[in-house]
Amino acid sequence: EDLVVVKTPPKKISIQVEDTKVKRQQGTMSNRSGRSEGEVIVIDWGTSSVRAHLIDKEGRVVGIRRSDKGVGKVSSTAELLSALKLLIQGWECSKVVMCGMIGSRNGLVEVPYVSSPVDALKLAKGCVRLEIGHSSEEREEGCGKRHVWIVPGVACKASEAPSSAEDVMRGEETQIIGCMQTLQENERKGSRLVVLPGTHNKWALMCDGKLERFWTMMTGELFEVIRKYTILSKLMLNDSKDCQTSFLRGVSYAKDGDGGILNSLFSVRTLALFGKLGEDQAESYLSGLLQGTDIKNGLKLPGVSKAIKTNRPVILVGSTRLCNQYASAFKLFGIESEQLGDTSIEGLQLVSEALAGLQLVPLSHPQRHGSGKGEKASRRTQLLNQFQNLMETLPIVAILRGIEPSQVVEVGQVLVDQGIKIIEVPLNSPRPYDSIRLLAKALEGRAIVGAGTVLSSEEVEKVAEAGGVLIVSPNADERVIQRTRQKGLISVPGFQTPSEAFKGLEAGADALKLFPSHQSAAPMLKACMSVFPKGTKVVAVGGIGDRDSIKLFWKVGARGFGIGGALYKAGRSTLEVKKNAKELVSAMEYVLKEEA
Repeated sequence: EDLVVVKTPPKKISIQVEDTKVKRQQGTMSNRSGRSEGEVIVIDWGTSSVRAHLIDKEGRVVGIRRSDKGVGKVSSTAELLSALKLLIQGWECSKVVMCGMIGSRNGLVEVPYVSSPVDALKLAKGCVRLEIGHSSEEREEGCGKRHVWIVPGVACKASEAPSSAEDVMRGEETQIIGCMQTLQENERKGSRLVVLPGTHNKWALMCDGKLERFWTMMTGELFEVIRKYTILSKLMLNDSKDCQTSFLRGVSYAKDGDGGILNSLFSVRTLALFGKLGEDQAESYLSGLLQGTDIKNGLKLPGVSKAIKTNRPVILVGSTRLCNQYASAFKLFGIESEQLGDTSIEGLQLVSEALAGLQLVPLSHPQRHGSGKGEKASRRTQLLNQFQNLMETLPIVAILRGIEPSQVVEVGQVLVDQGIKIIEVPLNSPRPYDSIRLLAKALEGRAIVGAGTVLSSEEVEKVAEAGGVLIVSPNADERVIQRTRQKGLISVPGFQTPSEAFKGLEAGADALKLFPSHQSAAPMLKACMSVFPKGTKVVAVGGIGDRDSIKLFWKVGARGFGIGGALYKAGRSTLEVKKNAKELVSAMEYVLKEEA
């Protein structure tokens, strides 16, 4: 009854919801004042607006609602939660799957990015689940019980090229995965280019239906800034209509010009100055310039030319107006395209289907769950999925030995902001259970929090009661490992010899901690990896603190790194922790790029 991750705020708010009736073969769904049944509610929650769709068992849309309560227009998590409840009120459906900025740090809960390549199953494994409608107050409000999943965004690591940088998306991944579903099976094979025009354009490469890599272009935002806030704004009418001739003129100038975008932008002024561009044409010309530059540069991205040479059209996903413009621009470059509209519904449906097979449960507050074996097993499944995803993205475990409860939240937030999202508080620190409790609450849904130096079954119980989900030990004690699994938590025991390692694996360890990991231990680990079961994850701890030590143990098989003194020591300021975290993240990413 008290399984509540996000509680209802006492203060009520009102939102305007546009409800659309959707006709079916056997009648029309009831309006918002009635009750409508469905299999799943899918919601695309962006910065400025929200769209919700009720899907029936046959996969048909039977209800549509829209609201202007985007993440950027609300002031608190409580207001977002109230907006969600009002948005889905009256729809008889317990399952809700959401994507977009609702999973950002400004949303309901920050969902960690998963790294590309991704498909619907990997997105499902990275989802974070919330429960609403379980408290007595919510039941009095008429809010039915809902199981809400928030889809993660996707992070794309930089390549070895000097001009390459990391990239992220949150929301577009469901459109990209969804667009593949609309194609015939033979059309999904091989390499395909998908372009999503918008405020921040996305150029995405698909390979056999998976999102392999992508790039973000700030084309739409740059257009708005230039149109409103530069000297060129004086040349444009407020009510300018699209002019296809001027638009294509801008595309052509960008395509054939030699001066680059900084020079071509000034042509808006000079053409108007000499009477060659009217006030009602300047905006369309500017749009063409930017879109043409976008395409010209996009065609130079690695892998794009190969995807186009397959003689299959570029896939355009998004609003009809922008897709029409990009189709015309691509045609001027001699490239055919096809428009698929908005495919976020298809993508969210695919994630929903994948979730059905995973049976995920909330990560937070494990002590609130029942004691049934099935519930604990499914909870462990999600915990392990989250742990593995974080270890793939940035395999650093922060060890906060000696930290005080008064400092732990501030330090934890600094670490998460730098990308380090697995944190352990050793039990030989001052008041460790208080620190774990504070950290687990503050970073709920944003990080995996647990304890180190766990030496007994009783300590496992106390960590679980405090909200910790990760149990790390310096040794391989079967009783500790078994109690960890019984509590549905993640077990990472320590080893220094092959015998200790196999003892831990046989007892049910989820990963192994090589401790201490001095330089002399590297040859031993290399030998062990040749006989360990396939897929064994080893975290090197003790003596790890720079690029060279990370690189050394990565080469011999370690796939995670527990870092203590090089990151945090008792009394160290948050500014020092931030500086150290940046350096360690940079070192880790360097090694990951080398491996890639």
